Amino acid sequence: MVRRRSLRPPKWRALPRQRQRVRSDATVKTSQIIKYIWAAPVTAVGAGFALMAIIIGAQACVKAGVLEVSLRPKISRLADVFTSLPFSAITFGHVVLAVTEMEQELFRSHERVHVTQYERWGVLFLLLYPAESVLQFFLGRHPYQDNRFEISARLISDPSTIFASGGAAAPKSSSA
Repeated sequence: MVRRRSLRPPKWRALPRQRQRVRSDATVKTSQIIKYIWAAPVTAVGAGFALMAIIIGAQACVKAGVLEVSLRPKISRLADVFTSLPFSAITFGHVVLAVTEMEQELFRSHERVHVTQYERWGVLFLLLYPAESVLQFFLGRHPYQDNRFEISARLISDPSTIFASGGAAAPKSSSA
């Protein structure tokens, strides 16, 4: 009697691949944890702002590992304060504060780029971002629109906002 050879590799060959896959999954999880830890000090600042906003009626939810807070005040006097803020949305580590739910949705991809920037630069981002704005101001450019971090966020979140010449387009609404 002749045995037919199977086209599948023997089970013992599949074992190293499974171990390798487990290692790579563990590596991904470890790198994600490190990113959260690296951005944690700034996330703590954002969480403080988020807590204050929630106390006065803001709505919060977690999406893709980021705490999103929409400032929806229940008290009408606070509505005037929130609409006069100089930004539509702002990011602190893994916390994104937006004035309204609509702006939270509108700027979600843009703010996610800032989350990634915090994951890369950590606390240093709190120094690098304003330093870049000051540099652009002294170069005679617009501190917000020409800020490299903002250009990067606009390019990644919506490439149509960058002119073909490479310059920065004016944002639809200010967000940081």
